[in-house]
Amino acid sequence: METESLEDRVGVVEARLARAERRHRLVLAGVGAVALVGALAWAAIGAASRAQAQKADETMRVISANEFVLKDPSGEVRAALGMANGKPGLALYDKDGKARASLELGKNGEPALTLYDRDGKARADLHLDERGAFLNLVEENGKSLATLGVGKSPEYGEVLPLLALTDHSGTMRALVQVEKERPSLLLFDRDGKRRAGLGVYEDGPKIQLTDEDGQVTWGAP
Repeated sequence: METESLEDRVGVVEARLARAERRHRLVLAGVGAVALVGALAWAAIGAASRAQAQKADETMRVISANEFVLKDPSGEVRAALGMANGKPGLALYDKDGKARASLELGKNGEPALTLYDRDGKARADLHLDERGAFLNLVEENGKSLATLGVGKSPEYGEVLPLLALTDHSGTMRALVQVEKERPSLLLFDRDGKRRAGLGVYEDGPKIQLTDEDGQVTWGAP
């Protein structure tokens, strides 16, 4: 039997080491591939989860209902948003449950803002309709005592700013307006008849006093 030389044994060992090193590299390559595939899979799952979460978050931002009610910690209703007779409205309540402000639309879509006192009586309202925009100030008995507005004149067809003051019976007693670029002040008696007028015209200021029948009793110039 031939004796294996040292060189032969060294060669065999080197060959085995070379094969082992190749197997080790293949194993590492396989592990790396598996790890890469896994990482890509987790990344895809994470992206899908984030997309679903974002979609769910966007969906949660839209809430549909016929009415929303806001209550304070004691359970009292402090605000309500809902539909009434087919019209949307928002009401705000004080701590005693009394309405203090409301915002709503009329049957033709006219917006109106109303303010109430502690007794629930309307004391001021701001509204917009086909005539113009108006602010009404109301006394406790529900009578409108002052109106500030910008409306269209049926006579001249132009937009006029005006301030009207009325007495407790609801009769207009004073009117300040600008008509056709002419400011004027009109004063009325308790029957609503004009008794005095002051205006500034193109040729200068004028003043007139009238009787109960509307006849001029004095004027200047």
